[in-house]
Amino acid sequence: MSIGNHLGRAAVEYNYDTVVIGSGIGGLTTAACLAKGGQKVLVLERHYTPGGFTHTFERKKYIWDVGVHYIGEVRRPDASVRRIFDYITDGKLLWNSMDDVYDVIEVDGKSYELVAGRERFRARMYDYFPNEASAIDRYLDLIGEVGRSAQSFFVQRALPAWMGRLLYDKLSRPFLTLSNATTEAVLADLTRDQTLIKVLTGQWGDYGLPPGSSSFAMHAMVAGHYLGGASYPVGGAGAIAAHIEPVIKSRGGQIVTSAEVSQIHTSQGVATGVRLSDGREVKANNIISSVGVKNTYERLIQDPALIPDQVRRYLSRDQQSMAHVCLYIGINCDLRTLGLSDSNLWLHRDSVQDVHMKELSKLLGEDIPVVFISFPSLKDPEWELTRPNLGTVEIVMPASMQRFSLWQESKWHKRGADYEQLKAEATGHLLEILFSKCPILREHVAYSELSTPLSTRHFSNYSSGEIYGLKHDPERFKQSWLRAETPIKNLYLTGQDIATCGIAGALLAGVITASRVLGPVRSLGLLRRTFF
Repeated sequence: MSIGNHLGRAAVEYNYDTVVIGSGIGGLTTAACLAKGGQKVLVLERHYTPGGFTHTFERKKYIWDVGVHYIGEVRRPDASVRRIFDYITDGKLLWNSMDDVYDVIEVDGKSYELVAGRERFRARMYDYFPNEASAIDRYLDLIGEVGRSAQSFFVQRALPAWMGRLLYDKLSRPFLTLSNATTEAVLADLTRDQTLIKVLTGQWGDYGLPPGSSSFAMHAMVAGHYLGGASYPVGGAGAIAAHIEPVIKSRGGQIVTSAEVSQIHTSQGVATGVRLSDGREVKANNIISSVGVKNTYERLIQDPALIPDQVRRYLSRDQQSMAHVCLYIGINCDLRTLGLSDSNLWLHRDSVQDVHMKELSKLLGEDIPVVFISFPSLKDPEWELTRPNLGTVEIVMPASMQRFSLWQESKWHKRGADYEQLKAEATGHLLEILFSKCPILREHVAYSELSTPLSTRHFSNYSSGEIYGLKHDPERFKQSWLRAETPIKNLYLTGQDIATCGIAGALLAGVITASRVLGPVRSLGLLRRTFF
């Protein structure tokens, strides 16, 4: 599906109510909310297709998503995530419920199912760990406590800056009490059963930090996000941007692709417009950056005096989240005919102690702790109508940009034979890991393509190839300046850096930022439609 207008063909005007830099889900959500608030919005995207980590790409007869593997909290129409999606797509985006077993965690050679429904989840964990009922109960209680305290924490970020500062301690303290500890530390207080801890934290790849480093609040928000079950957008991940675009266009706005912003213009501490890499300039009453805090302050703001010391100090440290390698696989038959389910597989190192995991670790210069396997074609009910007798698989694992530093100055698809050889070797090992779990697929692989952190950097412009923006450790949530407003008047931030990682976090950030731009009356209406 064609979304957005290429810069070379788009009729870009000189003045807009708001310019949004970046078309990830945070930027698109902000733009749609502002359009429904009466604004004419221009969304500028450096990639040739919009959507950020919700976009899809196609090779031959196959199509894959690049970041949407499953989404929680959309089965119930009254859930906030679902309400926001309904609002920004005028209810046009539909959802397919995945199997009630949304994740399978493999630890020590044994499989553990994460099942939809809090009480069903509790009962299943009781079955696996009959001597740990009190730890499981307390764990679920803590997930609930994080969810409740997070509401006031993020409401504080939706308030005017002066009011947010005034109420910061009152609204944030309960959440910060839980976010200040690591996931490992909290679970160690609940149980000594290391297998239970590994199972409960088996999804840590969803937020990019292992239990010893991640904030417990981040873990709890992700775990709680899926307790009600997981879903997938009907029509695939690309349907998200496709259904948001008409809302933006309804007020005369548009999404323009291949339109890289090189600079945010400021005058006497006020943001006034942007300059594109081709030299043209656009003025706007408001500028919103959805390209990450680090990119915004270090690449787009030309006057370093406008960057507060606390921001500069924080960004000078290593705050980037996890990078990754992903193998995209095309299958020459419908996966349903092979008896596979749409449940995701998390294969942890202690359950995959075979030669291929070890060789991957040597090849990439670091221990590979987990491999994630997803079956996107099984999750979309429209797949068999549009691409019959075909299937897709994705395999994701953590990786470091450092391993790929030799090719950092090279260009996409022109990185040389050594790079292609490394990719070929990694592809072979990942395929063997897949075949060890799904041997029936060995005879059906028709296509494969590996992306690396360099691919992420090329398309998303994250310098370290990170996928979750700023890392979600305890220190991150203490940064009170991580909010929609910036010290530069009329410049705002949105996306996962000002809320939390992933689709739901960036979605929430979009609403928060739009509420700050719209003003008190219109923002109250927006928040009522999406949160309250």
